[in-house]
Amino acid sequence: MELKQVFRGLIAVAVLGCISIAHAGPELLMTKQQYEQIQQKDLSYRFAGYPSKNKYRGTNAKLDTRVDFAKTFPTRLREALKTKPDVSQKFISFGWGCGSGGCNVVGLLDANTGKPYPLGEVVMGCSENENEFGDMFTRRDSDLLIAVGCMDGHLTNSQGLNRFGYHYFAINNGEYKHIRSIRVVD
Repeated sequence: MELKQVFRGLIAVAVLGCISIAHAGPELLMTKQQYEQIQQKDLSYRFAGYPSKNKYRGTNAKLDTRVDFAKTFPTRLREALKTKPDVSQKFISFGWGCGSGGCNVVGLLDANTGKPYPLGEVVMGCSENENEFGDMFTRRDSDLLIAVGCMDGHLTNSQGLNRFGYHYFAINNGEYKHIRSIRVVD
């Protein structure tokens, strides 16, 4: 077994051991037109539908190294803690590549406590369609996080392979509640 595979396995175990997704939501398939229409009509598809009531005390805490994930990636997380919250009033979003596979480790850091909350791996370049690009979208005043790309266990095809989509999560005290995953097709 190559060292690269062993390292990826260790990262996957560390990440999966820290993930706290509360509930799985529905998986939907819709056209671009349907997706654009529903975004305009339904607040549950927009950041405004998830206003945050969190408070930020003004100075970021030090990294909480009691969490295994923080021990695995201390340098990257300390760098992220040098920035101001950009999600849900008190969280700092983070993300970095896993290597050559096109995946990214993404999640949030609580600026008040220094505790990291990894969402897991999102494969950003997982689509055969060159117009589908992965990303993570957040807003400072909203408890909504939208991860775009492929995620394990969401939007799988008949062969069990993950497909590209929009994955909606509500943030509550560092836990991610999966609201829905949407596959948008032409």
